Amino acid sequence: MEFREYWQIVWRRRHLIVPLIAITFVASLIFNLVLPPVYSTSITVQILAVIPRGAPDAPEYYSPEYYRTLYSEYISDDLSEVVKSELFASQVVDQIRARYGRSVSVKDVVEAVSKTKRTHRTLKVTIATGSEALSREIAEATNDVLRTDGWRYFSRDDRQPVQINVLNPPRDPLAPSLLRRLMDVLLHSAVAAVVGIALAFLLHYLDDHIQDAADVERTLGWRVLGAVPAEGGAGGATIKSSVPAAFAGLLPRGWRKPATIMALLVSAGAVTALAAWATLGWRTA
Repeated sequence: MEFREYWQIVWRRRHLIVPLIAITFVASLIFNLVLPPVYSTSITVQILAVIPRGAPDAPEYYSPEYYRTLYSEYISDDLSEVVKSELFASQVVDQIRARYGRSVSVKDVVEAVSKTKRTHRTLKVTIATGSEALSREIAEATNDVLRTDGWRYFSRDDRQPVQINVLNPPRDPLAPSLLRRLMDVLLHSAVAAVVGIALAFLLHYLDDHIQDAADVERTLGWRVLGAVPAEGGAGGATIKSSVPAAFAGLLPRGWRKPATIMALLVSAGAVTALAAWATLGWRTA
């Protein structure tokens, strides 16, 4: 198949590709430039389990360091869920009230913990909100709670079974720059174009209708002597006279077909959801 035939397939399905790119572009433009930016910062802590000494002359099946490492990894898993809980959030709220004299709801703190990432005995907690000051206050209060009272979530008394060390304290919250957000818009539009073109070739593969004279010759092996134009009538004349000729071919002439409408809506929804998910992930990374 020649490049010209590829282009003909894309042009024939332009009524699906162009609206998909346009919908994704507008959705990404609103999401990145109209909505307020997200300010994010992160905290990295190290979890070291405290293993009590065994009884004198007791046999050691494994070294204490092995148990300490294994126990620390288990606690890291638990702590990644603890920082998302309302109990931990309420303690952060109390710390913000005592440190800044500001009242913050527990729900805001829970929603601010956008992501946790565990790597063996270290845990990275990402704080993200729409306010730079709020992100800073929640991050610093979370840092204080983890450093001073984090071990209390794993003990029933005053014995400290785990030591939590802050490796990277929270820095000033940052938001994506204008250039980064514009690049996100272009990237999402490019993804929509790739999805639209892939969908066009899929529909072409599933379509068993005769498309043009070359398709007739290729399918039947007969030479085409003449053809009756498919377009014409009052509807075509109205469209061509009401818009510039350069844009007349882009009008969705086949939108009444249920398959085309369904494919367009599903593709637009999937690409928009993918763009939103990617943008949130990059902003809070």
